[in-house]
Amino acid sequence: MEANYGLICDVGGKNKGNQDSSFFLEFNLIIAPGSPDNLKFSHKCILAVICDGVSGSEQGEKGSSFVVRTLPSKIMTHLFAKDVNIADLQEVIRNFIQETNREMITHFSEIINKGKVPKTTLVGALIIGQWIWVFNIGDSRIYLIKDDQISQVSADHIGSGAQHEITQAMGQTEIAPDIRIFNWAFENDYLGKKLAYQAQYYALLCSDGLSDKVSPDEIKKALIEKKFNQSMQDIVQKLFSMAMDREIKDNVSIIAINLKDYFKNFSKIQKIQLNYP
Repeated sequence: MEANYGLICDVGGKNKGNQDSSFFLEFNLIIAPGSPDNLKFSHKCILAVICDGVSGSEQGEKGSSFVVRTLPSKIMTHLFAKDVNIADLQEVIRNFIQETNREMITHFSEIINKGKVPKTTLVGALIIGQWIWVFNIGDSRIYLIKDDQISQVSADHIGSGAQHEITQAMGQTEIAPDIRIFNWAFENDYLGKKLAYQAQYYALLCSDGLSDKVSPDEIKKALIEKKFNQSMQDIVQKLFSMAMDREIKDNVSIIAINLKDYFKNFSKIQKIQLNYP
């Protein structure tokens, strides 16, 4: 069976090693009481994270590796070891990001005291059934591509100068992560301006190694013009090649998810509740 996602985390055009790190996991979660075969309570889930060590900071690859190992572990432990309340998860994720940042500063205190802070960006998505939590710090991004539309649903924490310097990153003493929750299966974005998709639906997370060289419209085109014999990994490789052809001098990380295929895992009850046929 073909995977409904593609992933790449590559050194790209940077000759000093890979400062990017990525995490991807598909899993099943039963949130309410019920047997495993009770699909009303069983949810197909995805957790995806990309971290991009900040250029100019010291040992950014250590920061990105620390965050991508620590934050998903906290989220997964909560989902499987606690009583999960969907309404609380936005604040839970916020607390875990803040906690991970404090632990990161403590872990690297020796080199931080020497003025060398291993900063990293963070972008992630947690999907539980029809709900998605999008969280980020820095300029790594997540897009939703639905039919002929593409929406950036993460916030860019960058300055207004010519270099578009990052104004927030993991590793700083004070951080304010952007966290949004919405019903991806029925809304186009967290504002809910558009409703259900008709034919195609994708989510794409990436570091700026892709978004600096490949435009949102080009990303959309690569996905919605996906040929029958192309896998999601083929599409990710195509986007990576586009960035490389434009002489990107950065690492490139991409996670692309076919949400239409993921939607097929919904139970009939979930689809009825969403007013789908």
